[in-house]
Amino acid sequence: LEAYVKTNLEADLGWAQMSGNLGVRMLRRELESVGSVIGGTGAVTPATFSREDDEWLPSLSAKLEVGEDWVFRLGAARVVAFPNTE
Repeated sequence: LEAYVKTNLEADLGWAQMSGNLGVRMLRRELESVGSVIGGTGAVTPATFSREDDEWLPSLSAKLEVGEDWVFRLGAARVVAFPNTE
């Protein structure tokens, strides 16, 4: 399950123009692993493990134009990557 919301930013600072966007992504992952647990005696027991992850991932991108020849850019985001479990 995923959801994303973003808003654009724009401002005239008098001496510079600022623009960009601010957003947040919500990610929910449900994972179920099926396997076996081997005990100290060698006995094999079937086991199922379930896990649910909720991640909130904010992001910001901004551009500041100072005159015709100068542009300052800033980007920041929290990201997550999961291994392929298939």
